[in-house]
Amino acid sequence: MIFSGKVSGDELTAASTSGVFDNKNIGTGKTVTLNGTVYGGSDVDNYSFVDQTTTTANIVAKEVTVSGIAVGDKVYDGNTTATVDFSGVAFDGIVSGDELTASGTTATFGNKNVGTDKTVALAGTTYGGTNSGNYSFTNQATAVANISRLDSVMWIGGAAGDWSDPANWAGGAIPDLANVAHVIIPNGVTPTFNSSVAGPVDIDSLTGGNFQIDSGTLNVAQDAALDEYTQNGGAFNVGGNMSATEFAQNGGSLGITGRLDVTNSFTQSPTGTIDVTGDVEINQSIGDLQVENLSGHNVNLNSPKGGVRLGDIDAAGTLAVTAGDGNVEQLPGKRIKVTGTSNFNATGDITLTNSDNDFVGPVNANGNNVAITDGHGGLILNDITTVGTFDATSTGGPIIQDASGTMTINGAATFNATDGSSPADIQLDGIDNDFRGVVNASGGHISIVDAGGGVLLGTIDASGQLGVLSNGGPIIQTPGGSVRVEGESSVTAQANGQPKKVILNNKSNHFGGKVNIDADTFELDDEDGKVALGRVRSSSMDSVLNQATSALARDTNTRYTTETNSGTGILNVVQRYGQKWMSQLAERLFGDRNNSVPAITEESVQKVDTDVFLNVANNTDEGTRGRN
Repeated sequence: MIFSGKVSGDELTAASTSGVFDNKNIGTGKTVTLNGTVYGGSDVDNYSFVDQTTTTANIVAKEVTVSGIAVGDKVYDGNTTATVDFSGVAFDGIVSGDELTASGTTATFGNKNVGTDKTVALAGTTYGGTNSGNYSFTNQATAVANISRLDSVMWIGGAAGDWSDPANWAGGAIPDLANVAHVIIPNGVTPTFNSSVAGPVDIDSLTGGNFQIDSGTLNVAQDAALDEYTQNGGAFNVGGNMSATEFAQNGGSLGITGRLDVTNSFTQSPTGTIDVTGDVEINQSIGDLQVENLSGHNVNLNSPKGGVRLGDIDAAGTLAVTAGDGNVEQLPGKRIKVTGTSNFNATGDITLTNSDNDFVGPVNANGNNVAITDGHGGLILNDITTVGTFDATSTGGPIIQDASGTMTINGAATFNATDGSSPADIQLDGIDNDFRGVVNASGGHISIVDAGGGVLLGTIDASGQLGVLSNGGPIIQTPGGSVRVEGESSVTAQANGQPKKVILNNKSNHFGGKVNIDADTFELDDEDGKVALGRVRSSSMDSVLNQATSALARDTNTRYTTETNSGTGILNVVQRYGQKWMSQLAERLFGDRNNSVPAITEESVQKVDTDVFLNVANNTDEGTRGRN
C-alpha cells in the first residue's frame, strides 16, 4: 500500500478494508469496490485520508468432479452404442445454491458382444445450468452395463450369402460367438458359415431352410432342423437332435448328442466324420447309399431303390442295413463294429469281409450271396437266409448260432473259425436250419443241424469233434469233398422220425476218433483204411452183418474196431441184432462151428480181444472197399 503525501519518516498503516466484486462470476481484472478502510500507525493522527475506492482482481473457475452418469443395459443388437442416464449425476465441489447440469454424453461398449458389467466409455459430456460457466469439470470417464443375449434373429439376406455380413441379419445382429440364442433361416436360402465368423459360435437352435459350413466351429445347444445341410469343412456340434431332408458332407466333423434323421438323400466323403450319441436313421430315397464314417447308438441305413456301401461304422446298439435294389458291401479297409444285433437285408449280395470287423451281438442276414467276417471275439449267427451262397469267417473265436436262429442257405455254406492260430468251434444247432447246398466247415469242435432235405457235406476239417444231425433227410458227401475229424464223430440222419442213409465214402476222409452212426444204411471210408465205430444204430444192419460173417477175413479191407478193444462195440451190435449173428461170428473167430455158444453177456463179449473185419463178399467193388 502506498500513502501519497506522507512525510518521510512517518509511520502509517491501513487495515480492515473490505472489497466487493461487482458480481460473483469468473473473470479477469474485475473491479472490486473497497469499503471501511481503517488506518493506523504512530503518526496516524497527523493525517487525513482520501480512501482508495476500487481495485481489480480475478475470479477463476471452481473445480468439480462429475459422477453418477449411468448407462442402460441392452439386448445384443450387433453394435457397441449405449444409452446414457443422467438422472443420478452428481457434482462434487459445487457451491451451494448453484445450478449445474450434464448432457450430450456418448457411451460406447468396448465390443458388441454379450457380457455382464461391461465397461462403457463416456465421452463428449456437456454441462449447463445458470452457473456452469463458473466451474471447471473433471469428467466421469466410464460406466458399466450389461449386454444380454438376443433371443432370435432371422436371415434377411438373399438366396445365398455370408453368415458374417450384418446386412444379412435383421437389425444387423450377426449370430456370432454366444450373442444369439435361436437362428431362423427362411426356406430356399443358404447362409455360408466359415472362419470369418467370430467364434466358436454358440447358439441354442438352428431351424428353417438350408445351411452350409465351410470352416470354423458352430455349436447348437438344442436342435438343428434343416431342409438341406452341406458341410465342406469345419466343426458342427449339435446338443439335441438334428434332421435334414438333404444331407451332404464333403469334409469336416459333425457331432450330435441326440439323434440324426436324414429323410431323402445322403452323401459323405472319406474326409467327413459323423459321431452321434443317440440313434441314427438315414434314408436314401433313390440310388445307392454310401456311408463313410459314422458312429451312433442304434443305426438304421436304408436304400429302398439302391445298394448300400459301408465304411467305418460303429454302432453302440443295433445296426440295420437294407438295400432294396442292390448289394450291401463294405468299402476297402473299413471296419464295422456293432455291440448289439446286426440286421442286413439286400436283394443282391451282402459282402462284409474286413478281417477287423467286430459283430459283438447276433447277426441276421437275408440276401443273395452273403459273406461275413469277424475278427474279434467270435461270431454269433441268428437268422440267415440266402438265395445263393453263405460264407462265415471268424478269426477271433467261435462261430455260434443263436438258440432262436434259423439258417436257410440255398447255395453252398462255408464256415471257418479260428482264434489266432488255433481252430475255434463251430456250432450250427438251429432246429429249423435248412442247408440246401454243400456245407463246408473248418474249426475245432463242429456241430451241424439240418431240418430240411438232408445235408450235403463238402470239405469238413474238425480238429476236435464232429456232430452232424439231419432231421430232414440223408447225410451225403460230395465226390470231391473230404471229412477230416481228429476227435469223435456223431452222425445222425432221419426224416419224419425214420432213419435215413449216411454216405461218407470218399477215400480222402480221415476219422481220428470213434464214429457214432444213427442211420438207415451207412457207408464210411478212411484214407488209413480204418474206422473206429462207437455207437451204431442201423435198421439194415441185420442183413449186412449176416452177409459179412460169411466172408470174415483179416485183410486190407476197412477195419471196424471195437471201443478200446473191450468188446463194447460188438456188444452194442449183438444186443441190437441178436444171438444168431453172434454165434456165426464166434464160429468164424474161433474156428469151431460145432461147439455151442453160450448166452451173450458183456463178460463173454469182452473175451473177444481182436478186431472185427467185415467184408461184403457179394457186393464186389464196394465189398472189397469195405463201404458197407
